[in-house]
Amino acid sequence: SFEYFKSLTGFNITIPYKIDIIKMCDTLDDTAKRYNSVNCIANVNGVSTGYNTDCTGFTKAIGAMGMTLTNKVLLLGCGGVGRMMAIEAVREGSEVKGDFDLMVNATPVGMYPNTDASPLTEETLGRITLNGFFDAIYNPRETKLMKMVSDKGVKKVSGGMQMLVWQAAVAHTIWSGAEYTAEQVQAISDEMMRLV
Repeated sequence: SFEYFKSLTGFNITIPYKIDIIKMCDTLDDTAKRYNSVNCIANVNGVSTGYNTDCTGFTKAIGAMGMTLTNKVLLLGCGGVGRMMAIEAVREGSEVKGDFDLMVNATPVGMYPNTDASPLTEETLGRITLNGFFDAIYNPRETKLMKMVSDKGVKKVSGGMQMLVWQAAVAHTIWSGAEYTAEQVQAISDEMMRLV
């Protein structure tokens, strides 16, 4: 109910409610306005503010890899997360042509339980030059595509657990002002990966 919603200091929300929840927010952060999607809400002094921590979690996870979105980025997928990743890459100045600095998988292809699937064939991957690969999937810890990319010799390869943990860290910053270092997030990510 609306009263219960207003009684909470903060909470996260996920699909399929990321758009429906907007009408219950008094105001939206720029991140929520940019994507017309809310996954984190803070209620402060009776005012509820909607945020989208997907974008910050994604950009922090890319930074944790030692990569940036400022160069050529190849994006696989066009769902909600894929659109967000594409917009963040464009906002930071990436282009899509020639060889690629970073490839990002925003598709669910290869996610548990369909772990034998890949959005790219070996032949297609063989025609791409990459410096890094980020897969938004966090279960399994290494997707088939991650293994294919690693076997190709790409050194900077990361699954989605970093993004998931950074989203949670950003939510706690919004709710309580808590700050987390990259080392703390990495330790939590490592612990979560042991549980997957």
